Amino acid sequence: GEHKRAFECYEAVLGRDPHQTDALGNLASALFERDEFQACAAVYDRLTAIRRALPIPIVVRRGMALQKSGRMDEAEACFREAAKREPDDVRILANLGSVCIEQTHYRDADAALTRAFDLDPVNAYVLSMLAHARAHRCAWSGISDLFATLEQFIATLPQSSAWNVAPMPLLAMPLSPQVLLRAAKWWGSAFAPHRKPSNPVTKLGPDRRLRVGFVSSDFRLHPMASVISELLERLDRTRLETFGYGLVAADTGPVGTRITNAFEHFVDVSTASATQAVERIRADGIAILFDL
Repeated sequence: GEHKRAFECYEAVLGRDPHQTDALGNLASALFERDEFQACAAVYDRLTAIRRALPIPIVVRRGMALQKSGRMDEAEACFREAAKREPDDVRILANLGSVCIEQTHYRDADAALTRAFDLDPVNAYVLSMLAHARAHRCAWSGISDLFATLEQFIATLPQSSAWNVAPMPLLAMPLSPQVLLRAAKWWGSAFAPHRKPSNPVTKLGPDRRLRVGFVSSDFRLHPMASVISELLERLDRTRLETFGYGLVAADTGPVGTRITNAFEHFVDVSTASATQAVERIRADGIAILFDL
């Protein structure tokens, strides 16, 4: 658990031998655990340039880092390589299906997820993504049975299950409110801190204005931006100092430009880990933060 010293060790090794593959692999794993996915993917790039044939777990983790960094084509290639070597690994197939869905390659996702569900017919996550992919393809045959089975799974599976279900796709499915709530709690429990952090100490700025922050991935051509831009522009700057925190790279188009200009301060935290983003928001002295 002494992450700082571990990083210093890996960096010291790589300072003497930049091609030391064990140090590169361990450094990438440590960055992954800290949610620093872009840095992790960059280290894996260095590793694969030296050693092309990597163990399957490393190939999969590299694919996950690439996926979380937005390098979808490369992530898919990693998962396909892993699936070719381990064709009956449910986790690999689920990752492949998920990255295909993110790219709207629903037919490819269907093939991977169908195979995963055949191998693990009580996997609620795989079933939810399979139903999601088929709905996008308008492949209605048998989909009502998938929805009914999914409802039963979510209602009865213990929340200690290794696989939980992404709640957003479920909102487009005919599931009960109770099941949707259970899925949301189940998913959210994976992100809950082990200990509740202390509340930040906030004060009025030297100009006596209250600092207010807004966090979103949708400061771009998106309904949220359309309905909130004028509101932000009309906030009383004599009383409020506004900060926007963008969770994805800034949009340079007219909608993105307008909404970023509506803030007194705009901060791109798209490459930051969740911890780093929180630290930045606290350092800015935000008194009220809106999660949009």
